Amino acid sequence: MKNNLLIVTFVLFAFSSCEKEDTNSCNTTIPPSGTYLGKVVNYYHNNYENIMWTWHFEYNNIGKLSSRSQEMNNGVIDAVSDYLYIDEKIKKIEYFKSSDEQQGYIDYGYNDNNIIKSTKYPENTSREYEYDNNRLTKYTTSDYKYINFEYDDNNNISIATEYVNDVKYKELFFKYDKRINPIYNNIPLHNAFEDYENDKYQYICPNNIVSLAVVLRNDTIGFHEYIYNYRANDLLPRERFHLFTNYVDINSSSISYYKDTLDHQLYIYDKIIE
Repeated sequence: MKNNLLIVTFVLFAFSSCEKEDTNSCNTTIPPSGTYLGKVVNYYHNNYENIMWTWHFEYNNIGKLSSRSQEMNNGVIDAVSDYLYIDEKIKKIEYFKSSDEQQGYIDYGYNDNNIIKSTKYPENTSREYEYDNNRLTKYTTSDYKYINFEYDDNNNISIATEYVNDVKYKELFFKYDKRINPIYNNIPLHNAFEDYENDKYQYICPNNIVSLAVVLRNDTIGFHEYIYNYRANDLLPRERFHLFTNYVDINSSSISYYKDTLDHQLYIYDKIIE
């Protein structure tokens, strides 16, 4: 079982590369044999709206993510991201509003094999990353805001603490299952952290989040529950239900609560057979 887990994890999520200094040659070829996350169908429902959209994933000839596109429920491709590599490392992500209209890009800087800085253009906004034994411990988003990470024994983030002007602002407390997270390491840093406020952390955790408690200024103001469905003894989930209870909208100028909001995801996998 343990060996199977390692094999599937490597096939799905390990980052490989194109040839040195060639960032485009491997983006259009067939990936190696194995199981890949092909698409994720997202459903969002609350008392005010119902939204559906789909993420599509493509991979290069050595199994790295080469493209992610977002399709809305009317069939329109709303956004496309292309992933370019040098020396087994993500070097650049290009954004397109459609297939031929580039909107911007993210450029990455490294210290050995760790990303230490990423900059998004044309906004020219940078993010910085700090590590302890190759594990991300601090994520700085601006001159006055940063996030510190603590981990459990399986290298999942157990606590994420956000600081504003060096004052603790918000804490997130996570719990996980023991199975494979299908989007672990699927999206590189910066790009991953632009995702939905709490879901963004799942990209750097090997297991699946089952619960999240949100503490804002020492007051518990939210709880999230995640339920997964599997086929038989499959290690990869086929769908996820995410229930928001007393969720605080931190993007609003005032605290507002949304009860019984449901986020539903379907995971669809592609099998490549040589």
